[in-house]
Amino acid sequence: MKRVFVVHGMQRSGNHAIIQWIEAHGRFIFYNNVIPVAPILLGERTLPPEQDFRDWFRARLSRRYRFLPFSLIRLALRNRLMMLSLEDLPLDTPVFRNPPVESKAILILRDPQNMFASRIRRAWQIDHPTFPRTMGPLMERVIETWKSHAREFLGDTHQLGPCVRIYFDDWFADAAARKNISANLGLPFTDAGLERVSEVGGGSSFEGTDFDGASRKMNVLDRSTQLEPRERALFDEVFKDPELRALADRLRKEAPR
Repeated sequence: MKRVFVVHGMQRSGNHAIIQWIEAHGRFIFYNNVIPVAPILLGERTLPPEQDFRDWFRARLSRRYRFLPFSLIRLALRNRLMMLSLEDLPLDTPVFRNPPVESKAILILRDPQNMFASRIRRAWQIDHPTFPRTMGPLMERVIETWKSHAREFLGDTHQLGPCVRIYFDDWFADAAARKNISANLGLPFTDAGLERVSEVGGGSSFEGTDFDGASRKMNVLDRSTQLEPRERALFDEVFKDPELRALADRLRKEAPR
Protein backbone atom coordinates (compact mmCIF):
# COMPACT_ATOMS: atom_id res chain seq x y z
CA MET A 1 0.00 0.00 0.00
CA LYS A 2 1.49 3.32 -1.08
CA ARG A 3 -0.66 5.95 0.61
CA VAL A 4 -3.96 6.51 2.44
CA PHE A 5 -6.30 9.40 1.62
CA VAL A 6 -9.04 10.34 4.11
CA VAL A 7 -11.76 12.42 2.43
CA HIS A 8 -13.85 14.78 4.55
CA GLY A 9 -16.95 16.34 3.04
CA MET A 10 -20.69 16.73 3.18
CA GLN A 11 -23.38 14.97 1.24
CA ARG A 12 -24.31 16.79 -1.98
CA SER A 13 -20.92 18.51 -2.10
CA GLY A 14 -19.77 16.63 -5.18
CA ASN A 15 -17.82 14.17 -3.04
CA HIS A 16 -18.45 11.15 -5.23
CA ALA A 17 -17.77 13.00 -8.47
CA ILE A 18 -14.39 14.07 -7.11
CA ILE A 19 -13.66 10.65 -5.59
CA GLN A 20 -14.34 8.92 -8.92
CA TRP A 21 -12.07 11.42 -10.63
CA ILE A 22 -9.31 10.73 -8.08
CA GLU A 23 -9.77 6.96 -8.45
CA ALA A 24 -8.96 7.27 -12.17
CA HIS A 25 -5.47 8.42 -11.14
CA GLY A 26 -4.33 5.00 -9.91
CA ARG A 27 -5.23 1.63 -8.40
CA PHE A 28 -7.40 2.39 -5.40
CA ILE A 29 -9.10 0.52 -2.60
CA PHE A 30 -12.07 2.72 -1.65
CA TYR A 31 -14.29 2.57 1.45
CA ASN A 32 -17.34 4.81 1.23
CA ASN A 33 -18.95 6.63 4.16
CA VAL A 34 -17.07 4.57 6.75
CA ILE A 35 -19.01 6.04 9.70
CA PRO A 36 -22.65 6.55 8.59
CA VAL A 37 -24.08 9.50 10.48
CA ALA A 38 -27.79 8.61 10.12
CA PRO A 39 -27.83 5.81 12.75
CA ILE A 40 -25.99 8.16 15.13
CA LEU A 41 -28.57 10.92 14.60
CA LEU A 42 -31.38 8.42 15.15
CA GLY A 43 -29.82 7.20 18.42
CA GLU A 44 -29.30 3.69 17.07
CA ARG A 45 -25.51 3.80 17.34
CA THR A 46 -22.78 5.86 18.94
CA LEU A 47 -19.64 7.18 17.31
CA PRO A 48 -17.21 4.22 17.13
CA PRO A 49 -13.91 4.52 19.00
CA GLU A 50 -10.65 5.14 17.20
CA GLN A 51 -8.85 1.90 16.27
CA ASP A 52 -5.33 0.91 15.41
CA PHE A 53 -5.09 0.94 11.60
CA ARG A 54 -4.28 -2.78 11.42
CA ASP A 55 -7.45 -3.71 13.32
CA TRP A 56 -9.56 -1.22 11.36
CA PHE A 57 -8.32 -2.45 8.00
CA ARG A 58 -8.37 -6.16 8.83
CA ALA A 59 -12.06 -5.92 9.78
CA ARG A 60 -12.80 -4.67 6.26
CA LEU A 61 -10.83 -7.29 4.37
CA SER A 62 -12.44 -10.26 2.69
CA ARG A 63 -12.15 -13.59 4.51
CA ARG A 64 -9.45 -14.58 2.01
CA TYR A 65 -7.04 -11.99 3.45
CA ARG A 66 -8.35 -11.36 6.96
CA PHE A 67 -6.22 -13.91 8.78
CA LEU A 68 -2.95 -13.35 6.93
CA PRO A 69 -0.04 -11.65 8.74
CA PHE A 70 -0.27 -7.92 8.19
CA SER A 71 3.17 -7.90 6.53
CA LEU A 72 1.83 -10.20 3.79
CA ILE A 73 -1.29 -8.07 3.38
CA ARG A 74 0.89 -4.99 2.86
CA LEU A 75 3.02 -6.89 0.35
CA ALA A 76 -0.05 -8.03 -1.62
CA LEU A 77 -1.35 -4.47 -1.75
CA ARG A 78 2.01 -2.75 -2.22
CA ASN A 79 0.99 -1.06 -5.49
CA ARG A 80 -2.42 0.07 -4.30
CA LEU A 81 -3.64 3.36 -2.87
CA MET A 82 -6.40 3.54 -0.28
CA MET A 83 -9.14 6.14 0.01
CA LEU A 84 -11.98 6.36 2.51
CA SER A 85 -14.69 8.96 2.95
CA LEU A 86 -16.33 10.57 5.97
CA GLU A 87 -19.62 12.37 5.31
CA ASP A 88 -21.39 15.01 7.40
CA LEU A 89 -19.15 14.43 10.41
CA PRO A 90 -17.06 16.75 12.59
CA LEU A 91 -13.53 17.09 11.27
CA ASP A 92 -12.06 15.71 14.51
CA THR A 93 -13.96 12.42 14.18
CA PRO A 94 -11.49 9.63 15.08
CA VAL A 95 -11.12 6.74 12.61
CA PHE A 96 -7.75 5.02 13.04
CA ARG A 97 -4.25 5.66 14.33
CA ASN A 98 -0.79 4.49 13.27
CA PRO A 99 -1.28 3.95 9.53
CA PRO A 100 1.78 2.14 8.13
CA VAL A 101 2.13 4.56 5.20
CA GLU A 102 1.61 8.29 4.65
CA SER A 103 -1.95 9.40 5.41
CA LYS A 104 -3.21 12.57 3.75
CA ALA A 105 -6.48 14.37 4.50
CA ILE A 106 -8.64 15.78 1.70
CA LEU A 107 -11.30 18.40 2.48
CA ILE A 108 -14.04 18.91 -0.11
CA LEU A 109 -16.23 21.99 0.13
CA ARG A 110 -19.00 23.25 -2.14
CA ASP A 111 -20.53 26.68 -2.38
CA PRO A 112 -23.35 26.58 0.20
CA GLN A 113 -26.02 27.90 -2.16
CA ASN A 114 -25.53 24.94 -4.48
CA MET A 115 -24.99 22.42 -1.69
CA PHE A 116 -28.06 23.41 0.32
CA ALA A 117 -30.19 23.63 -2.82
CA SER A 118 -29.18 20.05 -3.69
CA ARG A 119 -29.76 18.81 -0.16
CA ILE A 120 -33.16 20.49 0.04
CA ARG A 121 -34.21 18.99 -3.30
CA ARG A 122 -33.08 15.59 -2.04
CA ALA A 123 -35.09 16.02 1.17
CA TRP A 124 -38.38 15.61 -0.68
CA GLN A 125 -37.10 12.53 -2.51
CA ILE A 126 -36.18 10.45 0.56
CA ASP A 127 -37.03 10.34 4.26
CA HIS A 128 -33.61 10.63 5.87
CA PRO A 129 -32.33 12.50 8.95
CA THR A 130 -29.45 14.10 7.05
CA PHE A 131 -31.89 15.75 4.63
CA PRO A 132 -34.38 17.64 6.83
CA ARG A 133 -37.41 19.33 5.29
CA THR A 134 -37.82 22.00 7.97
CA MET A 135 -35.68 24.27 10.11
CA GLY A 136 -34.86 22.68 13.43
CA PRO A 137 -32.05 20.81 15.19
CA LEU A 138 -31.28 18.54 12.22
CA MET A 139 -30.95 21.45 9.79
CA GLU A 140 -28.99 23.46 12.35
CA ARG A 141 -26.57 20.53 12.56
CA VAL A 142 -26.09 20.62 8.78
CA ILE A 143 -25.49 24.38 8.86
CA GLU A 144 -23.01 24.15 11.72
CA THR A 145 -21.15 21.28 10.05
CA TRP A 146 -20.79 23.22 6.79
CA LYS A 147 -19.58 26.29 8.69
CA SER A 148 -16.94 24.26 10.56
CA HIS A 149 -15.72 22.77 7.27
CA ALA A 150 -15.60 26.26 5.72
CA ARG A 151 -13.57 27.65 8.62
CA GLU A 152 -11.08 24.80 8.19
CA PHE A 153 -10.97 25.36 4.44
CA LEU A 154 -10.19 29.06 4.94
CA GLY A 155 -7.49 28.35 7.51
CA ASP A 156 -9.35 29.74 10.53
CA THR A 157 -8.98 26.32 12.20
CA HIS A 158 -6.41 23.55 11.79
CA GLN A 159 -8.15 20.36 12.86
CA LEU A 160 -6.90 18.32 9.90
CA GLY A 161 -3.36 19.66 9.81
CA PRO A 162 -1.84 19.85 6.32
CA CYS A 163 -4.52 18.76 3.87
CA VAL A 164 -5.53 18.98 0.22
CA ARG A 165 -8.42 21.42 -0.07
CA ILE A 166 -10.82 21.01 -3.02
CA TYR A 167 -13.45 23.63 -3.75
CA PHE A 168 -15.98 21.69 -5.82
CA ASP A 169 -17.10 24.66 -7.91
CA ASP A 170 -13.52 25.33 -9.07
CA TRP A 171 -12.80 21.62 -9.57
CA PHE A 172 -15.85 21.32 -11.82
CA ALA A 173 -15.19 24.43 -13.90
CA ASP A 174 -11.41 24.74 -14.19
CA ALA A 175 -8.93 22.25 -15.68
CA ALA A 176 -6.03 24.22 -14.17
CA ALA A 177 -7.55 23.73 -10.70
CA ARG A 178 -7.82 19.99 -11.31
CA LYS A 179 -4.19 19.80 -12.43
CA ASN A 180 -3.15 21.60 -9.26
CA ILE A 181 -5.19 19.15 -7.13
CA SER A 182 -3.52 16.17 -8.81
CA ALA A 183 -0.12 17.67 -8.07
CA ASN A 184 -1.05 18.30 -4.43
CA LEU A 185 -2.15 14.66 -4.15
CA GLY A 186 1.16 13.51 -5.61
CA LEU A 187 -0.62 11.77 -8.51
CA PRO A 188 -0.08 12.06 -12.28
CA PHE A 189 -2.85 14.20 -13.75
CA THR A 190 -5.74 12.68 -15.66
CA ASP A 191 -9.30 13.76 -16.38
CA ALA A 192 -10.36 10.21 -17.24
CA GLY A 193 -13.00 10.05 -14.50
CA LEU A 194 -14.35 13.56 -14.96
CA GLU A 195 -17.57 12.88 -16.85
CA ARG A 196 -18.87 10.13 -14.57
CA VAL A 197 -22.01 10.59 -12.43
CA SER A 198 -21.89 8.30 -9.43
CA GLU A 199 -24.87 6.06 -8.70
CA VAL A 200 -24.13 6.38 -4.97
CA GLY A 201 -26.94 8.29 -3.28
CA GLY A 202 -29.07 8.18 -6.40
CA GLY A 203 -26.79 10.42 -8.46
CA SER A 204 -27.63 14.10 -8.76
CA SER A 205 -30.53 15.48 -6.71
CA PHE A 206 -31.81 17.14 -9.89
CA GLU A 207 -30.94 14.79 -12.78
CA GLY A 208 -30.18 11.45 -11.12
CA THR A 209 -27.73 9.58 -13.36
CA ASP A 210 -29.14 10.88 -16.65
CA PHE A 211 -25.89 12.65 -17.47
CA ASP A 212 -23.51 9.80 -16.63
CA GLY A 213 -20.71 10.15 -19.18
CA ALA A 214 -21.59 13.80 -19.80
CA SER A 215 -21.58 15.38 -16.34
CA ARG A 216 -20.21 18.66 -17.71
CA LYS A 217 -23.65 19.36 -19.18
CA MET A 218 -25.31 19.51 -15.74
CA ASN A 219 -26.01 22.96 -14.35
CA VAL A 220 -24.40 22.22 -10.99
CA LEU A 221 -23.20 25.79 -10.35
CA ASP A 222 -26.66 27.40 -10.30
CA ARG A 223 -28.88 25.01 -8.36
CA SER A 224 -30.72 27.55 -6.19
CA THR A 225 -32.57 28.95 -9.23
CA GLN A 226 -34.00 25.47 -9.92
CA LEU A 227 -35.86 25.12 -6.62
CA GLU A 228 -39.63 24.83 -6.31
CA PRO A 229 -41.50 27.28 -4.00
CA ARG A 230 -41.56 25.07 -0.88
CA GLU A 231 -37.89 24.24 -1.41
CA ARG A 232 -37.00 27.89 -1.91
CA ALA A 233 -38.78 28.84 1.30
CA LEU A 234 -36.59 26.43 3.30
CA PHE A 235 -33.49 27.58 1.41
CA ASP A 236 -34.24 31.21 2.37
CA GLU A 237 -34.61 30.17 6.03
CA VAL A 238 -31.20 28.48 5.94
CA PHE A 239 -29.56 31.60 4.56
CA LYS A 240 -30.84 33.79 7.36
CA ASP A 241 -27.75 32.57 9.23
CA PRO A 242 -25.34 35.56 9.11
CA GLU A 243 -22.17 33.52 9.65
CA LEU A 244 -23.13 31.17 6.82
CA ARG A 245 -23.50 34.13 4.46
CA ALA A 246 -20.25 35.71 5.65
CA LEU A 247 -18.27 32.49 5.18
CA ALA A 248 -19.78 32.02 1.73
CA ASP A 249 -18.65 35.53 0.74
CA ARG A 250 -15.15 34.89 2.07
CA LEU A 251 -14.88 31.64 0.17
CA ARG A 252 -15.61 33.37 -3.12
CA LYS A 253 -12.82 35.84 -2.41
CA GLU A 254 -10.26 33.97 -0.32
CA ALA A 255 -10.60 30.23 -0.86
CA PRO A 256 -7.21 28.67 -1.68
CA ARG A 257 -7.41 27.32 -5.18
